[in-house]
Amino acid sequence: MPTANTLRPFVTAALITSTFGMPAACVAKGRSAEAGRMPPEQFLEHVRQPFRQNAWARMGGKVTRSDASGKTKADLRVAILFATDTTDARLILNDENLYLLHQTYSSETGVPKAKFTLPENESGTTLKQLGVRTSDVTFSFLSWPFSREIARDSVGGKSCRVMELVHPETKERAWVWFSIAYFFPLRVHWFHDGADAPWRKLELKGLKRHAEGLWFIKNLQLKGEGWKTQVNFEDAELGLSAKRRPPTDLLTDTPKKPAPPKAKRRILKVLGN
Repeated sequence: MPTANTLRPFVTAALITSTFGMPAACVAKGRSAEAGRMPPEQFLEHVRQPFRQNAWARMGGKVTRSDASGKTKADLRVAILFATDTTDARLILNDENLYLLHQTYSSETGVPKAKFTLPENESGTTLKQLGVRTSDVTFSFLSWPFSREIARDSVGGKSCRVMELVHPETKERAWVWFSIAYFFPLRVHWFHDGADAPWRKLELKGLKRHAEGLWFIKNLQLKGEGWKTQVNFEDAELGLSAKRRPPTDLLTDTPKKPAPPKAKRRILKVLGN
């Protein structure tokens, strides 16, 4: 069974955490009962621990956004390299836009610091147009301060603890359904400050076991008022670096279509946008 640090979505897949999926290790039998009794702060410490293994992943799939204007579809390629103290990832959308993620982890707390880089002049379909925020890629909301534990619930038959995390500046709230067995988020609802109804939702589905004991999330669904975005991974190649060296071109893949003239890159220090 996977642990939380094994599955971090969008790009901590192999993904992602935290671009849409992540590798997983095994949990000893009986851990679910122990996790169910933990104080919420202690449970979150386990959730927030980085993967801390040398591993890699390469995934391909499609992103589809549906709204009142119709459907927008895009191809997606994701490459991720995990080390004990860093994660590097490349997302290529429709062979046009290249997004880069670099995450480092505090040696004391394990809390990630993320740098997300995107083209100054994105062309064609962009992540933002598809309804994807930076925090969907980094899962930075998992580091928001704990507010309270709301309830016990289940998602897809998996028992969950539901906790509220609050952005320290905007006061946006995230209700997160964490699998008790896996220490991994399976559902998230975001609320504007003071709002009673969520304005945005995320659900992760299709937990799949891959080679070498690694796991990944096959499907992500984002939705809000009048729109829905589905991310479906159709193929995945994952490996532990000690058993199988990462492909030499893992982090050199680039879009095949030329970038706009004089394109620059913007770097975002991610807190929760």
